[in-house]
Amino acid sequence: RDGVWILPRLEDQCLVCLIGWWTEGRLRKLSLFSLPGEADRGSHVAQMVLQMVWAGEMEGWLPISTLRCHVVGDPTVAAVLETELRATLDTTVSTTKPASPAELAALSAKAVSHANLVPPDFALRYRQQFIDRLWMRGLAAVGVLYALGVMAYFGALKVLDYRQNKVQQEVAKLTSNYNNALKLKARVQVLQDQLNLKFAALDCWKAAVDALPEETTLSSLSFQRGKRLVLFGSVPNEQQGKVTEYNAALSQAAAHGQPLFSQVTTRSIQASPAGQAARPATWSIDCEIKPLQTP
Repeated sequence: RDGVWILPRLEDQCLVCLIGWWTEGRLRKLSLFSLPGEADRGSHVAQMVLQMVWAGEMEGWLPISTLRCHVVGDPTVAAVLETELRATLDTTVSTTKPASPAELAALSAKAVSHANLVPPDFALRYRQQFIDRLWMRGLAAVGVLYALGVMAYFGALKVLDYRQNKVQQEVAKLTSNYNNALKLKARVQVLQDQLNLKFAALDCWKAAVDALPEETTLSSLSFQRGKRLVLFGSVPNEQQGKVTEYNAALSQAAAHGQPLFSQVTTRSIQASPAGQAARPATWSIDCEIKPLQTP
């Protein structure tokens, strides 16, 4: 109820008072003080209440016409305060015996209060500060996550760079070996080609000699890059048909189970001039060699 509520209590020969001022259903002022000694306790309390009444009137929250005093405490102490308050304030004073601790606990548990002693501007500022802290913490968390992501990215990049350098070193080593292998392969190929040419030349020589008729003379042969074989020779004028037989025999020549020549052509047969019957006719045969094969 509205009025001034005085809650006195004796503690170690000191009087401790809690004074609360209620007007229009609102708690306007709350004071706590202690009075040592036993003399004039009631008078001191009454004077302090009177000073608060004047302050309330000046501030405008305490209409003097509605002032009522309520003393809740030990009956002996309450009686002393009641007498002094009546004499000083000239108002009604009611005394109430305080509730037991169990009753106070039960009332406190059931009480529902929406009172807020924090001013609205402070509450708004605290709320804004709380929101700002949430934003700052969120931004800090995002910054930390971003920094961790960047560190992880650079760490992964460093690992990949290390692996790339290692692979490049291995490639450099293998490149040297690979180049050496290519050089050796090229040299072996050259040697193999030379060997193939030698065997091809021997095969052509052997085929030319084996297929040569007895009446025909082989004067020279030209082995051109392993692709052509040109034969030159002579034959008696009356035995010019032996050149044709020789051509046919060369067409059938084989080496290592495969035909040696892909085409054999008689390029020319030149008989001796009239009046020089004793002079033999000359001939030439052109042979195209098949691609060289390793013997």
